[in-house]
Amino acid sequence: MSTNISVQTAQNVYLDYELASVGDRILSTLIDWLIIVVYFLFWVVVFSTISQEPGFAFLSLLSLPVLFYHLLMEIFFNGQSIGKRAMKIQVVKLDGSTPSIGDYLLRWLLRIIDISTFYGVIGLVTIVANGKGQRIGDLAAGTTVVKLNSNKDYHDIPVTRIDPSYKVNFPEVTLLNDADINLIKKIINRSLKANREDMLGPVANKVKEITGVQSPLSDYVFLQIVISDYNHLAGITESVG
Repeated sequence: MSTNISVQTAQNVYLDYELASVGDRILSTLIDWLIIVVYFLFWVVVFSTISQEPGFAFLSLLSLPVLFYHLLMEIFFNGQSIGKRAMKIQVVKLDGSTPSIGDYLLRWLLRIIDISTFYGVIGLVTIVANGKGQRIGDLAAGTTVVKLNSNKDYHDIPVTRIDPSYKVNFPEVTLLNDADINLIKKIINRSLKANREDMLGPVANKVKEITGVQSPLSDYVFLQIVISDYNHLAGITESVG
């Protein structure tokens, strides 16, 4: 299986991702299972201490956080569970857009086949055979799992390439200047190193406020395209000048 994947967005921008390894995904799953085991042990200790056996209804209630753990984590923590965050991996869409609740729901529903059946063998075989790091849930949702941080020294935005037939997506980026673009690059680099995509939200919102652009793309992909558009337009201006 290739360790990298190149994704072409609808804006003709290529994003080069490093796929999460099988080992990373297994370890993240084990960490999540450990958390669930600790959760159950906590309640075992509680009921042992008070010498009371919980009823079926209460046990069912206590099981809900476990049942919906992966779904809720990925929805509220941008494609990461605690295990994924520990391993610095994340669920992303193959078209560069932000995964929707429906995408996370598909992945969660199909965990029964991928991971809960035959001790995860089906999911493992699918990931290895697919070539894009996708288990069945990922295939259904159009997602994969990538590494957020590597040992690279990010002196510049590392993953953007532009198709030869590139067309500007947001001409409003001319309202920005070189200093704005350099600041965006620095913040992206910091977010990559710190494994904190939430750092990009404020700067993406500020860019949208200045330019008046609205986009359903993830903050990371949106800012990549802003940089690509700006560099493309700046290159045209320089060649004309």
